[in-house]
Amino acid sequence: MDTETAPRPDSDLGRCPGCGRPDGTDEHVVSRHRVSFGTIAYTRCACGRLSVRTERADTFLVR
Repeated sequence: MDTETAPRPDSDLGRCPGCGRPDGTDEHVVSRHRVSFGTIAYTRCACGRLSVRTERADTFLVR
């Protein structure tokens, strides 16, 4: 499996590192799980690259 651990430049955030498509374009959610800090989702781009997305629980709180 291809994994990428090096930080990407801000200009690359929001794009697939494999094909350059913007996030949310032709993505399929493979699985989504609640974890102690929020939610983790595994998504697959149309090019086949698997990505892991995290969302903090405090972003869902209504204040």
